[in-house]
Amino acid sequence: MLDAPNLHLPIEGLLAHNLFSYPLTLELDGPITFFDDGRMQVEQRNLNVPEITVDVAGSSDASTGLLGFLSCLGSIFTGGGLDACEELASGNGKAVQLPLKIPEQGVYLNFISNPVKDLPVQYEQQTAQ
Repeated sequence: MLDAPNLHLPIEGLLAHNLFSYPLTLELDGPITFFDDGRMQVEQRNLNVPEITVDVAGSSDASTGLLGFLSCLGSIFTGGGLDACEELASGNGKAVQLPLKIPEQGVYLNFISNPVKDLPVQYEQQTAQ
């Protein structure tokens, strides 16, 4: 799930986005390294390129209707067709749809566990000096 709680839109309070609990599938791969002190390091990077569609709409029914109507008019005048108008009529009108992509290798996760063994005596003596 992808969350972007700190994503702020230009007209705060009038616009809202859908990046809350957004379903997202990542195919991760990477090495696992075990250290002498029992720590484990897991490094993961994404292999796929997940596509994310950010829907920007009004934060209320009234603002959604107004923005959907403006989007419909804009689409007509710019030659974009009647898709935005059909979405508005079905109640699914959005002000803007932003296609985003996470590039391959764009996600890097790195986890290092706590040690599970005590340090050998020679290391303890070196750190004490």
